[in-house]
Order: sequence, then structure tokens, then C-alpha cells
Amino acid sequence: MKTKFFKFTVIMLLLAAGCFSSCSEKVNEKPNIDKSVSIIGKWKLVKVQVVFYNRDLYDYSHYNIIYEFKSNNVLTVSGETDDIDTYRGHNIGEHVYSITDDDKVIPGSSPVLKIDEIYSLFSISSKSLEISYAPLDGPIYFLIKIE
Repeated sequence: MKTKFFKFTVIMLLLAAGCFSSCSEKVNEKPNIDKSVSIIGKWKLVKVQVVFYNRDLYDYSHYNIIYEFKSNNVLTVSGETDDIDTYRGHNIGEHVYSITDDDKVIPGSSPVLKIDEIYSLFSISSKSLEISYAPLDGPIYFLIKIE
């Protein structure tokens, strides 16, 4: 009887350790940052994925919602969102943004993007930009480069 209990306990501990280690790997993943690509320019919001609660995916590809990152650290979000029942993007208007290499902001993730006062992970390539508030149970924004 003791050996069955011992084997059961060992198996449960191994399963728990596996669960915790797989979770920590995802949290500490480095974002895909192409250092030769600048965030400055115009990006079109194509979709937003809610990662907490309902896990819905909102398609905005047929709307013209533009995120323009300027060199003076101003992000201008423009477009018509009045007709969109479930708009999940940033508010239309101007926002202050910055990019920091401070590894203490989100441990294990550097650089990070700060829009207004909220930090996010981001991945950038010459054609796409992904802004993720997932560590804060927030949405993930998917944008494509237009200029």
C-alpha cells in the first residue's frame, strides 16, 4: 500500500513540475524584435485577440484603423470606429509612447513598448507589428505595415 501511495505522489509531483515549467517558459519567451526595423511609420490594425475571459478574435481588416508612430514619441490612432460594435483597439486620438530596454519592467522581456502608462511586449518585422498586453491579461493587437 505504501509503494502505491509513493508512486502516486511521485507521479503527481512530476506532473505539477511539468505544468509549472511549461508555464514559465511561455512567460519568459523573448519577443521577436528585428533591430533593423523601426516602429516609426503607419500601421493598419487588422485584428485584436482577447486572451483572457472570452478569448475572442476581432477582425478589423476591412476597417481603416491606422496607428501612426511618430519620431517625437507620439502615437496617433485614427479611423472610424463609431460603426464598430466591439472595437477593442486603442482609443482614437494621440497617445504618448516609448520603447525601453529596461529588463526590470517586464522581467525577461526587453525591449518593451509603453503606450500612455501601460507597458506591453511587442514583436516587429518589416511587415508586421504585434503589441501584446497578454502578461496583464489584456489583448494582443496585430498590425501590418502600410508606410
